[in-house]
Amino acid sequence: MSKIKKVLAMLLALAMVLGTTLTTFAAEATDGNAEIKINNAEGARFGTVQVIEDDSSTDTGWAFVDGYAQYFTQANAFNTDNEQEIIKGMIHAQNPNAKEAKEIDGFAHKYAAALQNVFATITDETATATNPIPVENAGVYVIRGFEGEGITYSPMAAYVGFNYVTGKPSGILNAEEINAKKSTTHVEKENNDEDKVVEINKPVTYKVNSIVPFVPETDSNKYYRIIDEIKGAVYELKDNALDVNVVIKETKDSEQSKYTNTYKVVPTTTADNNQTFELDLDALLEGNPYANMYIELSYTAIVKDMIVNNTVYAGKGENEGKGDYGSDNDKLVSGTVTLTKKDANDETILLAGAEFVLTKVVDGVVNYATVDKTTNKLTGWTTVEKDATPLETKDDGTVTVNGLEKDVEYKFKEIKAPDGYSINETDVTVTWGDVPAELDKPVEGISQMLDTKLSSLPGTGGIGTTIFTIGGCLIMIVAAGLFFASRRKSAK
Repeated sequence: MSKIKKVLAMLLALAMVLGTTLTTFAAEATDGNAEIKINNAEGARFGTVQVIEDDSSTDTGWAFVDGYAQYFTQANAFNTDNEQEIIKGMIHAQNPNAKEAKEIDGFAHKYAAALQNVFATITDETATATNPIPVENAGVYVIRGFEGEGITYSPMAAYVGFNYVTGKPSGILNAEEINAKKSTTHVEKENNDEDKVVEINKPVTYKVNSIVPFVPETDSNKYYRIIDEIKGAVYELKDNALDVNVVIKETKDSEQSKYTNTYKVVPTTTADNNQTFELDLDALLEGNPYANMYIELSYTAIVKDMIVNNTVYAGKGENEGKGDYGSDNDKLVSGTVTLTKKDANDETILLAGAEFVLTKVVDGVVNYATVDKTTNKLTGWTTVEKDATPLETKDDGTVTVNGLEKDVEYKFKEIKAPDGYSINETDVTVTWGDVPAELDKPVEGISQMLDTKLSSLPGTGGIGTTIFTIGGCLIMIVAAGLFFASRRKSAK
């Protein structure tokens, strides 16, 4: 009986060291075989090897399977040929007070190295899609998962034990179910602007979707960092910090969240005058409570240029491998519109010197654009027309405004006509072209307005008018002379 107790204690210790959680024993296998079931691994294939088997001739009741002791005894692992000492060290890791226990300095890292040595021998060629995995013998099994590009599995281990009736073995038990230990190099980035064309100074909400990685407990570098770099926009700050909202769910479509938090980060400016931030999520890896769950981050930026390029990296940080868990890039562009002023009677004549204001309607109120005359970029909007920027056509009859949005109706209103022409009272609307497939240049819009020349006014008098004018003057002179002559007579 004491031998059986020792065996059970060792197996429980070994299973825990390998990262397997044993809460209860599973039911006895009905067909003489046992099963190892791996959760959250749809579509994966698994390679499996048994590394420890029962052996009643040894001190512990267990021994390494032929050919696998070397991965534990070699220099990068335990660096000893005493196999039973290694197994006793496993028992000590779980129960230092056990009679068979013997402490090994640096055990955790040595054991992790040994397990990785075994893991490396399992190849894709030996893997099968069978899950649960059938096994025939009690012992400890090391499992490696394969699931295509972008998904990396960490070593998994399962303990298959004996079922005891009145203290005697009577068959083997199914292993406890294992949650897949994998890291998915998957990152998706998107924004809330549907056509990817956005007005300068408009806020845009970005979302980053990824998978929380699994990190072995023995890994001394538990780093999980999100690094974001943005060009052509600035992060929207509140109290000098950017709010990054984080939500973790079991799946992308889960309604209930497992974790929510709003982190405040302070962006920095790069040497080329772009912005970046690094979000520290290291604490999420402690104990792997969210491993392989869906994580979503969201934050807001303000568009400032004609092309916005935003790249996000999920990894271990700037110096440890910033894109180890994946990366993605998202682009936005703005629109540039050119108005051409022409002669209504001869459209080959391009008119310089006409002045316009650009308008749009917001909630029923006309807004007027303010524009930087050096860059022609939109700087803002006002509801007062006199505060708008007058836009004057050049020698080629054109005026350009940069930084507009495709799904907004913009109009040009003429406020001053070129010399010799009359103002066109009908505002003209901007017509947009297609959005570039690669989002590598602004969307182009055009508009055109025709002006008519001023009509000639009728003349202000011919020769007849001159005669009447002279005659009128003579009559007035004669009348004045008669008036003064009559006054002299009266005075005498």
